[in-house]
Amino acid sequence: MELKDFMHKTDPEVAAYDFREEIVPFAPEETDEFQRHIIYKAIGIAERDMKDVEKGEIPDDRWLAYHEARDIYNAHREGMVPDGDADSCPLVLEILRELAGRQSGYPLLPELKGDVMNSIQTTLNLALELTSQRDMVKRYVAAPTSLTDKLEVFGPDARRFLKAAYTLGNFIPCPAGCNRPGKSLTKDYWDLTMWYIYLWFRGAGAQKEAALERLFWDDRYAKLHMKTYGDWLAQFGSWEDFVEKNYLQDYTEWSQRPYGRPKEFWDGHFEGSPTPKTAEQIKAFFSRAAACIEMRSARMVRELGREMSA
Repeated sequence: MELKDFMHKTDPEVAAYDFREEIVPFAPEETDEFQRHIIYKAIGIAERDMKDVEKGEIPDDRWLAYHEARDIYNAHREGMVPDGDADSCPLVLEILRELAGRQSGYPLLPELKGDVMNSIQTTLNLALELTSQRDMVKRYVAAPTSLTDKLEVFGPDARRFLKAAYTLGNFIPCPAGCNRPGKSLTKDYWDLTMWYIYLWFRGAGAQKEAALERLFWDDRYAKLHMKTYGDWLAQFGSWEDFVEKNYLQDYTEWSQRPYGRPKEFWDGHFEGSPTPKTAEQIKAFFSRAAACIEMRSARMVRELGREMSA
């Protein structure tokens, strides 16, 4: 979709738009959040495994999942963008660059890429492990209604988070080559990523180095990426400017300067385990992360609308 066509939608439609539709031609009846997640994830599995099949390298324990995922892939093949990712599709990149470009002095603009801030799969796997149903997602064969039933224990915010996870408010620019900082220690939880960025801005010398090490803990190119990311952060000048230029006000304790520290997705997250350990923590994550994404989406859409009409 072209940006001008995208902006013909109403503000609520833009804020709630599922950017996976830029990659996968979902059928009109495929509107359920859990169903869409299974389809999108299965297509990724099929694309990965088809390459291994061609090389004769697929392990035996992946054959069943591959065949099931391939059926989903084949059903959506017509009109699909091969090996596409919603966070790096042309429309997302155009929007992120449009928004960043209107922010005075936004760094590394020509080299920016998009990235998902909060992962679905990490928390969904943990939620299903607590209900002894992880195979339902690992094998991608469960009916969406069955998956929904198993997640009812986590309340309506589980569905709310899945609905928000591929909307505009869950995408952020990052320097090329430095997406997904800190898979090891942040586990793709953006509140924790923001916490280490906050510590980087508030620290000095060795404290800054320690914050970046946590973001790129298990990265084989850690030193290179730490320097690139650190140089990028430095160009914002302050925590306040980093927050404002990335529309992250709703992720902080205060909605106006000086913003304060990031909000925690569950109580004690910054000092405890990077992943939720209880059903209550998972419920809190679904609720707080969904709220942050929704508010950021609305903020970005308002700004985008002003810019496009300027």
